[in-house]
Amino acid sequence: MDGASATAAPGAAPIFAKKLDRLIPVSLTSYSESRSELRYGLHLPVRVSREDTSDGEMAALSENICAHGILLRAGVSIAEGTMLRMVITVKAEKASKTTRLLNAGRVLRVTPCRTSGFLIAIRCVRPFRMAHAASQED
Repeated sequence: MDGASATAAPGAAPIFAKKLDRLIPVSLTSYSESRSELRYGLHLPVRVSREDTSDGEMAALSENICAHGILLRAGVSIAEGTMLRMVITVKAEKASKTTRLLNAGRVLRVTPCRTSGFLIAIRCVRPFRMAHAASQED
């Protein structure tokens, strides 16, 4: 044997005894980070308001959405733990109606973006539900 690798137990990965200093480190984030739900990379307009007040709305853009969560990009930060109401607007290019998806959720974390604004992770209280379709004039 040339010493580059040794024999491992049957069914195990080979053991590398030499040349370890030449191995390239690989991030295991995608392998070790587990997600309980499939995320969809949808960039849709979202209106956000605090659940405990009627003090206006904030515009945001979704980065990704799953059944029980959403990641938003917004121009302002929202305190972790804040309960929010969300309205996502979905309109097909040639459709005459707009669909609105409604939900409420709690802000889990807020991360400043490299460019500008903030990424806001929200855990929803239930899956998104559809509101009645509105005409194009809405």
